[in-house]
Amino acid sequence: PTPPPPPERRRRSCPWPTFTDAQLRDDTPSRRDGVPAAREKKFWRSVQVLVRSAGQEALRLSPPTVITAFLFAARYFALRSYARNDRFVIGTAALFLATKVGDEPRALEAVLRACLASRDAAGMGKGGKAGAKGSAAAAASASETAAHLADPAYLASLRDAVLTAERALLYALGFELELELPYAAFFGGIDKVRRAGSPADAAFWADVSHVQLGLNFINDSFRTQLCLMTDWRFIGVGAVAKVCAHVGRPCPEVEGKPFWAAQCPDLTAEGLEEVVRTISSVYQAAPAAGGKKAAAVEEAEEAGAAPPAAPALPKEVEAAA
Repeated sequence: PTPPPPPERRRRSCPWPTFTDAQLRDDTPSRRDGVPAAREKKFWRSVQVLVRSAGQEALRLSPPTVITAFLFAARYFALRSYARNDRFVIGTAALFLATKVGDEPRALEAVLRACLASRDAAGMGKGGKAGAKGSAAAAASASETAAHLADPAYLASLRDAVLTAERALLYALGFELELELPYAAFFGGIDKVRRAGSPADAAFWADVSHVQLGLNFINDSFRTQLCLMTDWRFIGVGAVAKVCAHVGRPCPEVEGKPFWAAQCPDLTAEGLEEVVRTISSVYQAAPAAGGKKAAAVEEAEEAGAAPPAAPALPKEVEAAA
């Protein structure tokens, strides 16, 4: 018999199924384990601080590699609960995996040390957010971190936990590691405008400051859950539209149609508006979140001097170990 034709190449830049706003708001694994939405949001921000501080500042990784680590961790915690997984271990494993996927490999010990040194800034140390519980608690947390950095046994245990977490990450991600980040669609849209747009639009996007503003919007979009809800190409072209809205000029056109329709024919005007609205929400002031603490989760993550426990592996991984 004639073999079936090869499947059509996926057009989506995000290799994983997306979630709805309702799913991420009301039906995450963390929510089912009793973690309030505000607490889950705080936990995600702490992972971002850890990855950004260790990745960009300590390891000198490029922004795309750091964003890749964000995406790995965000996807993992959309499928797994913060109550059952240590965010420090998962964040460290996501960063280590991203260095390999992003062709910026770093030794595991270097990643461990960078993340340990960044743990207090991320609010994952014994004293919580540095300064939040008093200078004495912050000093104790810093002292504990210094002791861990000098303790070969602790580092060896943490190494094992992170390697186990990396395997759990791979299973949660379905081994889908080839990511097309939003930057590709962003620069693709700009290139179309420069080549086929009006002279005024081409001149506007020749200004490096406007390009940098768009890149800032992309990077800041990862402070939201947009990367879990939509195709990442849409985030790239949405950043172009957000720049135009920010400076009060209409979106550019290419050959008689909006640039975003030329770059992403499957994107609707409503979808673009939602992306721009979500990016804009990052810059809107919001009252501080209140409510009771998820004590069980917080205590489990911030207790004691033992290395954080690794997440449970799928049974098929345990059998192969």
